[in-house]
Amino acid sequence: MKVGVTGAYGFIGSHLLDALTSVPEVEVEPFDKERFNLLQKESLKPFVEDKEVIFHLANVNRDTNENLIKINVIGTLNLLETLAQYAKPDVRLIYMSSFQVYQVPAKPASINELHPTRPQNIYGVSKKAAEEIISCYPFRSTILRGSNFFGPGCKPYYNSVIATFCDLLSQNKSFTVHGSGEQGRDFLYIGDVVEALLRAIHYKPEGTEIFNLCGGKVVTVNQLIEILSEISEKKIEVDYKDGSQDNEITWWGDNTKCKEQLNWSPQMGVKEGLKITYKWFREHGDERS
Repeated sequence: MKVGVTGAYGFIGSHLLDALTSVPEVEVEPFDKERFNLLQKESLKPFVEDKEVIFHLANVNRDTNENLIKINVIGTLNLLETLAQYAKPDVRLIYMSSFQVYQVPAKPASINELHPTRPQNIYGVSKKAAEEIISCYPFRSTILRGSNFFGPGCKPYYNSVIATFCDLLSQNKSFTVHGSGEQGRDFLYIGDVVEALLRAIHYKPEGTEIFNLCGGKVVTVNQLIEILSEISEKKIEVDYKDGSQDNEITWWGDNTKCKEQLNWSPQMGVKEGLKITYKWFREHGDERS
């Protein structure tokens, strides 16, 4: 089976690439930015024409609004147009979307795939637009709406509180928390993310299917700090700033559909995942960015 991966050298993609290279029946081609460009449709033909499965993981989530739309929306459109013209008729697409497409609920709640979508920022808008574009094409497509992923190699000071905390802790620095720390997120370890992606290879929807890819429960910032203090055996100094975050609604994903249809469930608890992630940051201090 020939598989292509866009975003192959990002956080999710690099872990997926490692896993795919150890699967005997899979021949994987990572998206080479020196050869291919999502904004230059004519460059994509050799990437797609012999593939049976395309993982579309490439995206930007911290950039100008213009670039968010260019890469996440126009880049996805160009890939789909190229697939329609040059790919095998039975090609399947696996797309990584985001919880940021959802409307924030009015009160704490577990949300499933039928929950209303109403992105709160341009990144969320770009991911939702990409989903809508995918649904307009006849490919068998699996869309995974991801929660907050973490693990070794996740970029600190960017979009992961866990990566930021682990990096700060590895340097014996204090933490800054905006609000009381009782705000929480639905976290999922990268190994479980990759397992879901691997299982999606064999899933053949009739059209486009959407799944929540998440842990299914909330862990608060204060709980993260408590766990990290325990596993590091360090007293963590925490500077609590103004309570602007205290009005956030705590919500989490319902992963029932992913469990039932992909025969998948999270295997790594947050505490065990934090142990592995913190160890990685202690051992890779020279790779901080």
